[in-house]
Amino acid sequence: MLQTPKDIEERAAQFDQNATRVQVGTYVENLKEVNLKTSSFRMVVLIWFKWEGNDNLDMAKHFRIYKGTINKTEVVKNYHENGVNYQAVRYQKLLEPPFPVGIPSAPHVCGIRAASG
Repeated sequence: MLQTPKDIEERAAQFDQNATRVQVGTYVENLKEVNLKTSSFRMVVLIWFKWEGNDNLDMAKHFRIYKGTINKTEVVKNYHENGVNYQAVRYQKLLEPPFPVGIPSAPHVCGIRAASG
């Protein structure tokens, strides 16, 4: 079992005290320009953020997506009322190699990793 050093746990707890907890979800809306020869494709994704308190937090402008190039973003929902905040952003992302595209009929998993930025 992996053990986290005590000093790191204490430091993380300090950051956690002032942190706003944000729920995040993603939906893949469309896959475009799938190219088996170059192992690339474009995807349209909706990412949403929901949190309570801290109305000044603007997750729609402060997130990053790993691996790939974001070509376009559009805020499709921006809700702040009674301490509940919700934002949804649609973006287009170009995924390029090393995305492994094997046999066309084989199942594939494409993970989406997001972080605050």
